[in-house]
Amino acid sequence: MNAKFLLLVIIVGIVWIDISCSKPQPCRSSRYRIDSLKSIQLFKISSTNELVQLDKDSVKFDSLFFIPSFEEILIASSNKFSLIASASATSPCEPPYTNWKLDSIKIFTLVNNVKTDVTDHFSLNQIKIDYSDQNFLNVLSNTRYLPIHMEFKLITPPTKRDTFQFDFQFFDKEGHMFEKMNNPIVILP
Repeated sequence: MNAKFLLLVIIVGIVWIDISCSKPQPCRSSRYRIDSLKSIQLFKISSTNELVQLDKDSVKFDSLFFIPSFEEILIASSNKFSLIASASATSPCEPPYTNWKLDSIKIFTLVNNVKTDVTDHFSLNQIKIDYSDQNFLNVLSNTRYLPIHMEFKLITPPTKRDTFQFDFQFFDKEGHMFEKMNNPIVILP
């Protein structure tokens, strides 16, 4: 009798493991906070029309992209695991997100020790930075989901070939500011 019971327990255990291991795991929702602005990376449009990291010290203005890289820190994670949920279909998972509410962006350049606001010479994700434009405000509010993807591009050519370094400043609605300058780059008109 004990041998039959033990055999039954083993068979049921194997079946249970097989069923539970073959089902997709339920969602893990994670919330992050933005800790810092790590860098402003320089990219260009390649001959195959892809964004590639800039490998030269000069580039034409209309093919140059500035892409910020942020440091995120996990602040909350919920594991909604249950045996019933693992054996049934689940709704699509929400992607990792931040509680970051971006308020504004400023971009400055330093020429002859004079700091000049050049924000209106840039676009963000192909939309001119303009706080009166609802499309831009929508782009600004879509920085909630990770990875945060922003592509800044000059929309006004420089008047002459010159070396530029831009100071990118990001302000959130909680009063935090994240700031970083890109590496100097020669930009061609």
